[in-house]
Amino acid sequence: MKILEYIHRANPCGSGFIVPAFFAKKAKKSSTSILFAAKNILVGICLLFLFSNPRLVAQDSLDLPQIVALSMKQNFDIQVSNNAQKYATTQNSIGQAGFLPKVVFSVGDRWNSSLRDNPTSFVNGKIVSNNLTPTINIDQVVFNGFVAHISKNNFDQLEALSQQNTSLVIANNLKAVYLSYYQIQTQKSLFSNQLQVLGLSQKLYDYNKQKWSVGLITTQELNTYYGFVLEDSLALLSLKTQVLKLEGDLAKICNTTSLKVTSQSLPTLKADYSLDSLIQAMSQNPNLKSAYINQKIKENEFLISKSAFYPQLLANGGYSYSRSNIELEGRKPVVGTSKDYYLGFTLNYNLFNGFKTKTNVDLAQINLETQQLKTKQIEAKLNIDLEMYFYIYQDMYQQYALSQKLVSITQNTLDYWQVKQKAGLITSIELRNYQKNYLLNKNNEVNQWFKAFQTDLEIQTLSNQLVYE
Repeated sequence: MKILEYIHRANPCGSGFIVPAFFAKKAKKSSTSILFAAKNILVGICLLFLFSNPRLVAQDSLDLPQIVALSMKQNFDIQVSNNAQKYATTQNSIGQAGFLPKVVFSVGDRWNSSLRDNPTSFVNGKIVSNNLTPTINIDQVVFNGFVAHISKNNFDQLEALSQQNTSLVIANNLKAVYLSYYQIQTQKSLFSNQLQVLGLSQKLYDYNKQKWSVGLITTQELNTYYGFVLEDSLALLSLKTQVLKLEGDLAKICNTTSLKVTSQSLPTLKADYSLDSLIQAMSQNPNLKSAYINQKIKENEFLISKSAFYPQLLANGGYSYSRSNIELEGRKPVVGTSKDYYLGFTLNYNLFNGFKTKTNVDLAQINLETQQLKTKQIEAKLNIDLEMYFYIYQDMYQQYALSQKLVSITQNTLDYWQVKQKAGLITSIELRNYQKNYLLNKNNEVNQWFKAFQTDLEIQTLSNQLVYE
């Protein structure tokens, strides 16, 4: 079985094993038996690697939409943010703002029994009384400097802020998923490139093995070509390990124990962007919208602090009912009732409190100005970052396009020299150099794609184009 077939099954090894140099003398006498034994050892190592790695056990692979849906469902940050949004929505009510009155119902019942023996008292003997008093009391703030209206607006802003925070958490989660997912796809593309070069190394080794079998090259020379196969196999195994590690990192983002990603080709990059359109779209950036909402909250806090300069008008009303039952010894029980209705107003005005009100207003004004500066800072930074990534992406895309052309040229060059090598015009060692150059340029193409994709992802994040439906 060829080494390439083992690699296709995520094994780093395979057949075609040639003994090391210190076995060269013995190989001359019994090369076939040694080759067979070494081959079995190598296959055993491969099978051990395959079955000792639980991540290589067959499991369902997930594509990008499935992974995104999984992360949206199980990511802890999103769950916490959703609960914070529910809290803000529940808190946003006219009752919390202070529009509604406070109504208290209370009821009292008092039972009393006394025994009197006093010559000076008008009533002597045993006296039993029972007094039941239900009461309803209503308190309402009629005017307090528009605090209720401002507070309601503040709750609206807090709810909007929680929605923006949720949007920001979702956007960051999507960014992390996309970055991790396509980093895995990049590594798989590098794996595919390395696999292709390994196939070339295997063919080069098989070609020279035929020459070795007829005595045209020495065992040491053949070991050199097999070393190329082992070198490429080791690089392939390293890439496979890196893919497993990256899949583990993606599983952490999705809050799951294990995850296997479906292989797919790298998507086509967007050729260009319109900077004006991106700047216009950036107005919906969650960070920027949150900054404006925070600024509005600080404005409300400033208005609330100023409301202390206004008088406060309170209203209080209610209804009270009382029923009394008195039993005198030797007499008929006496029952009495009373009903009371009341309504009153209280006007409070703070004449002097040690300048605390003015100090609070000044502090609120400073907080507002600070938030306004922060908003301008965030907006300026976002504009700078967006323009920077816009021009970086133009350069990255051109580099990627050039790397594609270079791969095409290198491929044609390799095909040309492979023909020359079969014709004996160049050595296998020289052909190996062309193979490595081809791999270098293929890998460079993949890496250039990923760099451009990272920049594109930053642009999409800044312009709020990472949207989860």
